[in-house]
Amino acid sequence: MRTESSTLRSPGHGGSVLILAVWSLFFLAALAVAIGGHVSAGLQLARAVRVRVEASALAQAGVAQAMVAIMEGSTNAWDGGAEDAWNRSPQHFKGSLPGGVFQVEYVRMTDTGGGETNLGVIGEESRVNVNRAPEPLLASLFFRVGVPGDPVALAAAIMARRVPPADSTPLTDRTRSAYDPDGSMWCESVSDLMDVPGIDAAVLARIDPWVTVHGSGKINLNTTGPVVLASLADRVGAGTRQSRDSLVRKVDAFRQAGRSFKVLEANAIADALAEFTIVSPEERAVLMAMMGELTIRSEVFRGVVRAWRNGQVMPQAGIEWVYDARRNRMVAWEAW
Repeated sequence: MRTESSTLRSPGHGGSVLILAVWSLFFLAALAVAIGGHVSAGLQLARAVRVRVEASALAQAGVAQAMVAIMEGSTNAWDGGAEDAWNRSPQHFKGSLPGGVFQVEYVRMTDTGGGETNLGVIGEESRVNVNRAPEPLLASLFFRVGVPGDPVALAAAIMARRVPPADSTPLTDRTRSAYDPDGSMWCESVSDLMDVPGIDAAVLARIDPWVTVHGSGKINLNTTGPVVLASLADRVGAGTRQSRDSLVRKVDAFRQAGRSFKVLEANAIADALAEFTIVSPEERAVLMAMMGELTIRSEVFRGVVRAWRNGQVMPQAGIEWVYDARRNRMVAWEAW
């Protein structure tokens, strides 16, 4: 009689193997999902980085093209807000590259405190230079824009901060760079005005659209807003308040009609304005008194470049910058 041998098996052994296999498949699937999600996130990040880099390159190309236009345009005798002015030319301030387009813009302040966005660049001489302006101009500007507090005291506080230290304490590198060769420049950015007693965030926000720390210190008759122009007229003190305000309105209407003053000479400016509208003898006298602090050609320019990649509605990158054409250097740069 043959005895058949048999192998004893645990009743649950096959089930355990099956469960182990199922769990292995589950973990493998989870790992695959995790890896796939990681790879997908990585691809999305890579695409986002590429978009950002391409848009940033477009914006930088816009700045470079604008700088070339400024250097070429600065050889002209004037710049302005008229559509035929070199600093508003679409040829200079719009462009495209494979992958997208860019546009250079600037904001010109109105008498209501609002801003008008235009194609091109604008000179910093459209603003009052807080490092160079005489005290009466600062005071009249602060009065015109309605700063909280005493405009005269505020202007005096700024002037006090413009006096270099009386002792022989060595200047720090930052302080040294903030001083002009004449020893009177201290403010490197408009935000530095917060160090002046009496200027807080509310005051700074009120005056910020009309002040700068760059430029020659002259006021550009072609590009400055009515508020700054009226402040300068008040500063020289010629004529009555009525005649000063009337002159500012006529100059602004002249510019809004697409005209610019192209010769920096008192009679030439007065005659050009008289060809457009009636200029009273008192208004002419106010204009003559302002001539020493006027210019029609800026030295430092401000612009904002916005860049769009092909097919996009909103800009993907931008750069706000200020370029000193006289010194051929960038003095402010903020990318976003």
